[in-house]
Amino acid sequence: MTMGTVGDALKISATGFALVFLALVCLGVFITIVSKIVGAIEKNTPKGDAGPKQPAKPTAKPVVEDKVDTALLAAIIGAVSEETKLSVDKFTITSIEERKSDDALVAAIVGAVSAEADLSN
Repeated sequence: MTMGTVGDALKISATGFALVFLALVCLGVFITIVSKIVGAIEKNTPKGDAGPKQPAKPTAKPVVEDKVDTALLAAIIGAVSEETKLSVDKFTITSIEERKSDDALVAAIVGAVSAEADLSN
């Protein structure tokens, strides 16, 4: 096998870069064409009903005051705050109930945690 010069190495590298760039351009054109086709198909498909749908309003359950373990409540609020990456004043826990599972008391958050802020922050 013969050894090439530095010029040959540069030509081979430039050819490789050009092929990769050309493949990426072709992929971009393909994606653009497919997205326009899918957009046209979605525009022509009839929707179920013409009117805008209103989101279902949650039914408010009456608040029942029970004995509240403040340490457990604080731990649940802290865990929800950590998982949703929201501060405590940005969400509301609608209800909490205790369930017994395999002789261990597990606190389950029942209902929705409604966030007032965007979760992407």
